[in-house]
Amino acid sequence: MKFKCIKLQDFMRYKGKVKIDFSTDPVNNATVILGDNTGGKTTLAQAFRWCLYEDVINTKHNKKKDVVLLNNEVVSSMTVNSPAKSVIVEITIEDGKREYVFNRKAEFRRKSGGPNDYSVSQLGESQFTLQIREDGEMQDRIFNDIEKGNPVSTVVNSILPKSLSNYLFFDGERWNDEKNKSQDIQKSIETILGLSGVQAMMRHLKTDRFNVISVLKSHIKNNSEEMNRLTELVNKANREGQASNDEMIKLQEQISEREPIVNYLKEQLESNRSAEEDQNRLRRCKAERTRLEENQDRYYAEFVKFFSTSARFFASGLLPEITEAIQSIDLEGKDIPGVTIDTVDYLIEHGECLCGAKAVPGSATLATLEKLKKLIPPETIGGVAGQLQEKIADWKNQSLTFVEDAESKAVIYRDGRDALDEKEDEEARLENRIDRKLNLADVRKRYNELEQKIRNLHSQYSRAEGARNASFTSRDGYQARIDELAKASDNNKEVLRAVAYAEAVYEKAANVIKEKEQYVFQDLNILIRDNFEKMFNGKEKYAKLEKDYRVHVYYHQLGQSRNYEETTLSNGEMIAINYVFIVSVLQLAKRYADEENAEEQEHKTDSIGVLLNTVKDSLQNTDATGTLRLPLVLDAPFSNLSNANTGLVASRLPEFAEQVIIFMLDKDWKASALSKYTKSEYCYRIKKDAASNSSYIIREGEV
Repeated sequence: MKFKCIKLQDFMRYKGKVKIDFSTDPVNNATVILGDNTGGKTTLAQAFRWCLYEDVINTKHNKKKDVVLLNNEVVSSMTVNSPAKSVIVEITIEDGKREYVFNRKAEFRRKSGGPNDYSVSQLGESQFTLQIREDGEMQDRIFNDIEKGNPVSTVVNSILPKSLSNYLFFDGERWNDEKNKSQDIQKSIETILGLSGVQAMMRHLKTDRFNVISVLKSHIKNNSEEMNRLTELVNKANREGQASNDEMIKLQEQISEREPIVNYLKEQLESNRSAEEDQNRLRRCKAERTRLEENQDRYYAEFVKFFSTSARFFASGLLPEITEAIQSIDLEGKDIPGVTIDTVDYLIEHGECLCGAKAVPGSATLATLEKLKKLIPPETIGGVAGQLQEKIADWKNQSLTFVEDAESKAVIYRDGRDALDEKEDEEARLENRIDRKLNLADVRKRYNELEQKIRNLHSQYSRAEGARNASFTSRDGYQARIDELAKASDNNKEVLRAVAYAEAVYEKAANVIKEKEQYVFQDLNILIRDNFEKMFNGKEKYAKLEKDYRVHVYYHQLGQSRNYEETTLSNGEMIAINYVFIVSVLQLAKRYADEENAEEQEHKTDSIGVLLNTVKDSLQNTDATGTLRLPLVLDAPFSNLSNANTGLVASRLPEFAEQVIIFMLDKDWKASALSKYTKSEYCYRIKKDAASNSSYIIREGEV
């Protein structure tokens, strides 16, 4: 199935009539519409939605309530007395020899506001019609949504379900919002389940504010204070138990999010244990090298200090000559050992000898002291010479060990230098063996933190589980007592039977949904895995939809029983994964729709059923190669991608879908390399009329 063309008349930014033909070529299957921001690319995407679903999605540039469908220039030319103006969007879809022409028309009249009020009002409901061409011939029957049963909308939803429109008509900005994406994925799963009626029934039975079960219980007749008390206790215990159960679900989600990461980090540590050991050795080696460097600095300082006090060693060659010279001089009795010139001067100044005799002028004592001064250095060298002899003898003894001490210190310094060189060599060898990009210390730290967090979460989960079980046990006990009291009344017995029946129906429905959801996840993940492999052309990783309604990417670990999540996806990879999911969910939705025959059997005899069977007979989900036989309409799909990632994603898209229609910026066109999938006649450019602020479309290359 492919879009053949779209026609617009006075739709939003486009004044007058505009027609865009789309490529239906099986090889060059891409149509590209280029334009600047605010030029009208999103308007074209809105045209698809409005025509098929009468829907205009919100963007960051508008709110739904503010959207005016009629072209602003046309509005400004109208008066309150002007005839109504029409907005028309027509989409032609071809499938083999058959064409479906969907046409939506709405009429607008100028409001009777002030002179500056350019608002308009729509006249009645829009008209939605469908014509079918067979071998180029238009069928006589025109299906109109005004007819009973809205047959045209029914057809649209059978071939292009509105619930899947966010995938068929991809809004790049919306899908960059993780919250919106998760919500859309959840809704798509619910759509694929095909159990919206069952889900509504379950809400009606038990979870809506005024549900069947609570209303039934309100009809239990009791006048007993004990019944009232027990009922309050049941409600309280149920609330507490449900709160604990909700907490368990959240805790389990947190555990499930972290466990794959912890397992991956653990495997990193285990598989790189030798590297980690090398890193530990490297850290020890660096510490030892630092210690050796400090020792060498200390040894060097001590060595320098040792030689700074080594004058006696370098003078040792002169000591024998000095000794000989001193010994050649007669110094015997020429000095008084231990007496200095200052001592004698002190005695003369005070006028008294050490013996007590008075040293006064003219006295023998004073004469003796004056004579003594001449025997004391510097008047005589006897004392100094004696001291020098003693010092020379001491130096001589010390000089005998100087060389030995110096050699010992030199050996210590040399050995330290050798040890330092060995550590530096070892450090270099270890560094060469370690991948410097892998910081196992950080990995170990993160692993320990996450592991501790998971242990804490498990503890919280156990406490919540215990609280839930205790609450529900109490609730069941209270309820059993209520049932005993209620059985005393025939009316209450009937009500309790009805409650039990409603509870059983609810549980049965819940089990059906749970079972079918498992199948949906299983089937969808097969498609996701296969399409992911095609997109990335490799088998190192695989993608999987998890219960948090997010697509996760994991590494294959050959020979291992566990898989590990990729947590550092690039923008290009994340957006490519979006496309993988889109294609997969559309494939599965169509497959399930084709397998479902019950609805067709119900409508075989009426006009709507005939129309549906006509359409469904011609539309299949995939061709023999697995390509999705549905078109993809993409608005700004590469707006947040680098040039390299744009090329990665864009080059694969035409291989996934039978037809691709892309609204993009010039910069993205240059990087996309889509020219090999696009014929020149299907490359368009949006132009803006500066005077009117309206837009028009030309083929690329036209003036």
